[in-house]
Amino acid sequence: MKWFSLIMMLVVATMAFAVTEAELSAKIETLYANSKFKEAAALVDQYIVDTGATVDLLYASASFHTLAGEKKPALTSLERSVDNGLIEIEWLSKDERFNPLHKDKRWKKILARIEAKRDSMISTLPETREEKDGIELPPPRLDSDVSVEKAMNQRRSVRGYKNEPLSLQDVSQILWSAYGVTQELAPDKLRGGLKTAPSAGALYPLEVYLAAWEVTGLEPGYYHYEPWGHKLYPVRLGDFRQELTEAGYSQEWILDAPASLVYSAVYSRNTVKYGDRGRERYVCMDLGHSGENVYLQAEALGMGTVAIGAFDDLRLRLSVRMTREEEPLYIMPLGRKESE
Repeated sequence: MKWFSLIMMLVVATMAFAVTEAELSAKIETLYANSKFKEAAALVDQYIVDTGATVDLLYASASFHTLAGEKKPALTSLERSVDNGLIEIEWLSKDERFNPLHKDKRWKKILARIEAKRDSMISTLPETREEKDGIELPPPRLDSDVSVEKAMNQRRSVRGYKNEPLSLQDVSQILWSAYGVTQELAPDKLRGGLKTAPSAGALYPLEVYLAAWEVTGLEPGYYHYEPWGHKLYPVRLGDFRQELTEAGYSQEWILDAPASLVYSAVYSRNTVKYGDRGRERYVCMDLGHSGENVYLQAEALGMGTVAIGAFDDLRLRLSVRMTREEEPLYIMPLGRKESE
């Protein structure tokens, strides 16, 4: 039933039916409960005719047609979904509802089209990052009134934030806790120095971005954090919070937060020394170390965050404009806790 709830969420979120959302949901749920998949597909298809096609509606249509044993209209809806922007090939490939379509030539062509679209999108990402006009962040504080023990005891995953901006000092402290330099070296040694978070072999495979929507003193946009020198570099300016939220499968706390951290990794920094173990274990361990630092630092600042791993990798890479060698790992929304 989990997949059905997802489909209903997608359908209802994009429809403005004459009936209420509750009535529409009840209609389709009743049809599903009675295995009337053909009627459910017809309901969605009629809405598409009346109001226009979207990726989500076409995907829902294809799902119900497949369950009804109607392969041709199911494949047609999927083809139209690709025309309208479907690129989530992993999600599509693992969706067991479409298993009856896997031997059809049209199915294979659909996957090939998506792969080609994804390759084309990836080719638009920069190979390297050009960093200029860096923004110096305020120096981080090295002491506070909140003990480590108290921060650990009070730390929780927070999904509700006050509607107020963060200060540049706030984000400076958060970024430093995530990956700041604690023993400075030359920029070509250990990527600038030893950091607040431990790293296997001191290889530091992580990259950290700030998605700043409401940060005093910063123009809205994506910024890359450079630990050496404790600076931010603009990557893509503008308010892209809706885009980031959609990449994060519409989790509303991403939209509500005045800022977010976005983590990525360059796996080759680890695999060159540790092989597959570097990719499969050590990068994940490094991410956990850094993410927990952010949780504790946020608590000490009266802020909250939550580690999000559910997102569409390609859409997130495109939104942030990561380099081609980076793979996204985390979104961590940041804001003042509602309960404070």
